[in-house]
Amino acid sequence: MAEVGKRAPKPIVANMIENGRTPVLSRAQLTEMGFQLILYPLAGIFAAAKALRDVYEKLKRDETTEGMYDRLMTFAAFNDLIGVDQKYKLAEKFGVKD
Repeated sequence: MAEVGKRAPKPIVANMIENGRTPVLSRAQLTEMGFQLILYPLAGIFAAAKALRDVYEKLKRDETTEGMYDRLMTFAAFNDLIGVDQKYKLAEKFGVKD
C-alpha cells in the first residue's frame, strides 16, 4: 500500500472493504501513505445485513423479537429518521387530508 501511495499517479483511491484482500487501514494511515480518496463503501451494508440476519434468526428460533429491543430502532426514532412529521406538514400545505 505504501508503494502504491508513492508511485501511482494521483489522485489515488483506497477502497476499504472489510474482510477483503486489502488490509483495512485508518484514514490517517492512508493519507500518510499518499491516498487522497478513501472509501469504506460496504461498511454500512455489512452492518445492516448482520443486524437483519441476527434479528430474523432470533425471530425464527424464538418466534419473538423479545430481548432484542436494545438492538432495534424505536418506532418514533425511525419516523424521525425518515421525516414523517415533515411529510405530514408538506401534505397539509397542499391540502392533503388523511
